[in-house]
Parts: sequence; structure tokens; C-alpha cells
Amino acid sequence: MEDMPVWKLFVITYTKEIIVFCIIFCAIIAVQIVSTVKRRNMGLIVFKKIFDSKDGLTGLSNATEFRRLVRNHLVTVSDLSADALVLIDVDNMGVFNENNGTVEGDEKIKVLAEYTKNFFRRSDIVSRFESDMFAVYLKNILSEKMLYKKCTDYIENNYYLPASIGATMVNGRENFSETLQRALEAVKISKKEGRARFTVL
Repeated sequence: MEDMPVWKLFVITYTKEIIVFCIIFCAIIAVQIVSTVKRRNMGLIVFKKIFDSKDGLTGLSNATEFRRLVRNHLVTVSDLSADALVLIDVDNMGVFNENNGTVEGDEKIKVLAEYTKNFFRRSDIVSRFESDMFAVYLKNILSEKMLYKKCTDYIENNYYLPASIGATMVNGRENFSETLQRALEAVKISKKEGRARFTVL
């Protein structure tokens, strides 16, 4: 024993304590690793959720997120008489892309998206509903007369891409898909009557 190195003597004397310390140390490391992985996975989930809800080009809500936000709004309010839906469909986007290229077309869409987002209120739900169509759900616009004014002002101040608008007041007694269909019909009428104009149904 006298010739035994000090470290061996220490190990023999405190074997149990060393084993307990190693177990605790490994457990702490394992907890830290699991915690880090969970945080990273949670971050990826949050990022994916945000990415999945946004249009990649414009940063606006995409069609899926638009429908979800509208549905959430519809179940939380009792009176929808002052709400409205507006669809903004760019005129001749295919022709523009053929003449100028899709890169320039995308830039124009981004500019129009920014104009649309800034034109409407923060409380309104603005989305890129399709490649060249924006959908806006207006909350509490007071009257159909105000809806007419909104559409008129949008067209008069849109210097970016000509667009046809279809709009309708929201009827709380009907399914939202019926409201959407009516707005789409309004867009078709605007296109048929000369484009760069609006129709309210």
C-alpha cells in the first residue's frame, strides 16, 4: 500500500463517490443535449409554421393562411354586416411576363403587394391568394358605400400593375365559400367590362 501511487489510493478509497459523480455528470450532460435538441426542433417547427403560412415572393399570407385567419375571425364575431371581401386580379399578367420576363413580373408583383398591404388597414387580412391575385378581408368598413370608395381609391392610386377588382359585403348567414364565389364572379364582370375597374356584388 505504501508503494501505491496516490491517485490509485484515491480511486480505491472513493470508488463509490467517483461512480456517483460520473453518473450525475453524465445525466447532466444528457439533459443538456436533450434540451438543446428540443429547442432546435421547436425552432424548426415554428420556422416551418411561419414559412408554410407566408407567400415566398411577397411575404403576405398565402391562400391557406388567409382562409384560416378568416375562419378564425368568423367564429369570434357575432355581427358580420360591416365586413367585406375584395379580390384584386392583375390584368394581363401573362402578357406582361411574355414581354418583360418573369423576373420583372415578380418584381412588379412584389411592388403591388407592398402597395396593397399599405393601402389597407393593419386590421384587414391581406394575402397573395393566387399567383396574380390578392385577397383582402376588410373588417368593420361600416357600409357598402365605404367599400365602393375603397375600391375606387385603390384603382386610382395603383400605378404599378393594372388590376380588376371584385368585391362583396360578407353575409354572416352564408358559408364563406359562397362569399368567395360571389367575389370571383364580380372579378369576371370587371374583366369583361374592360379591366382596371371594380364590381361590387
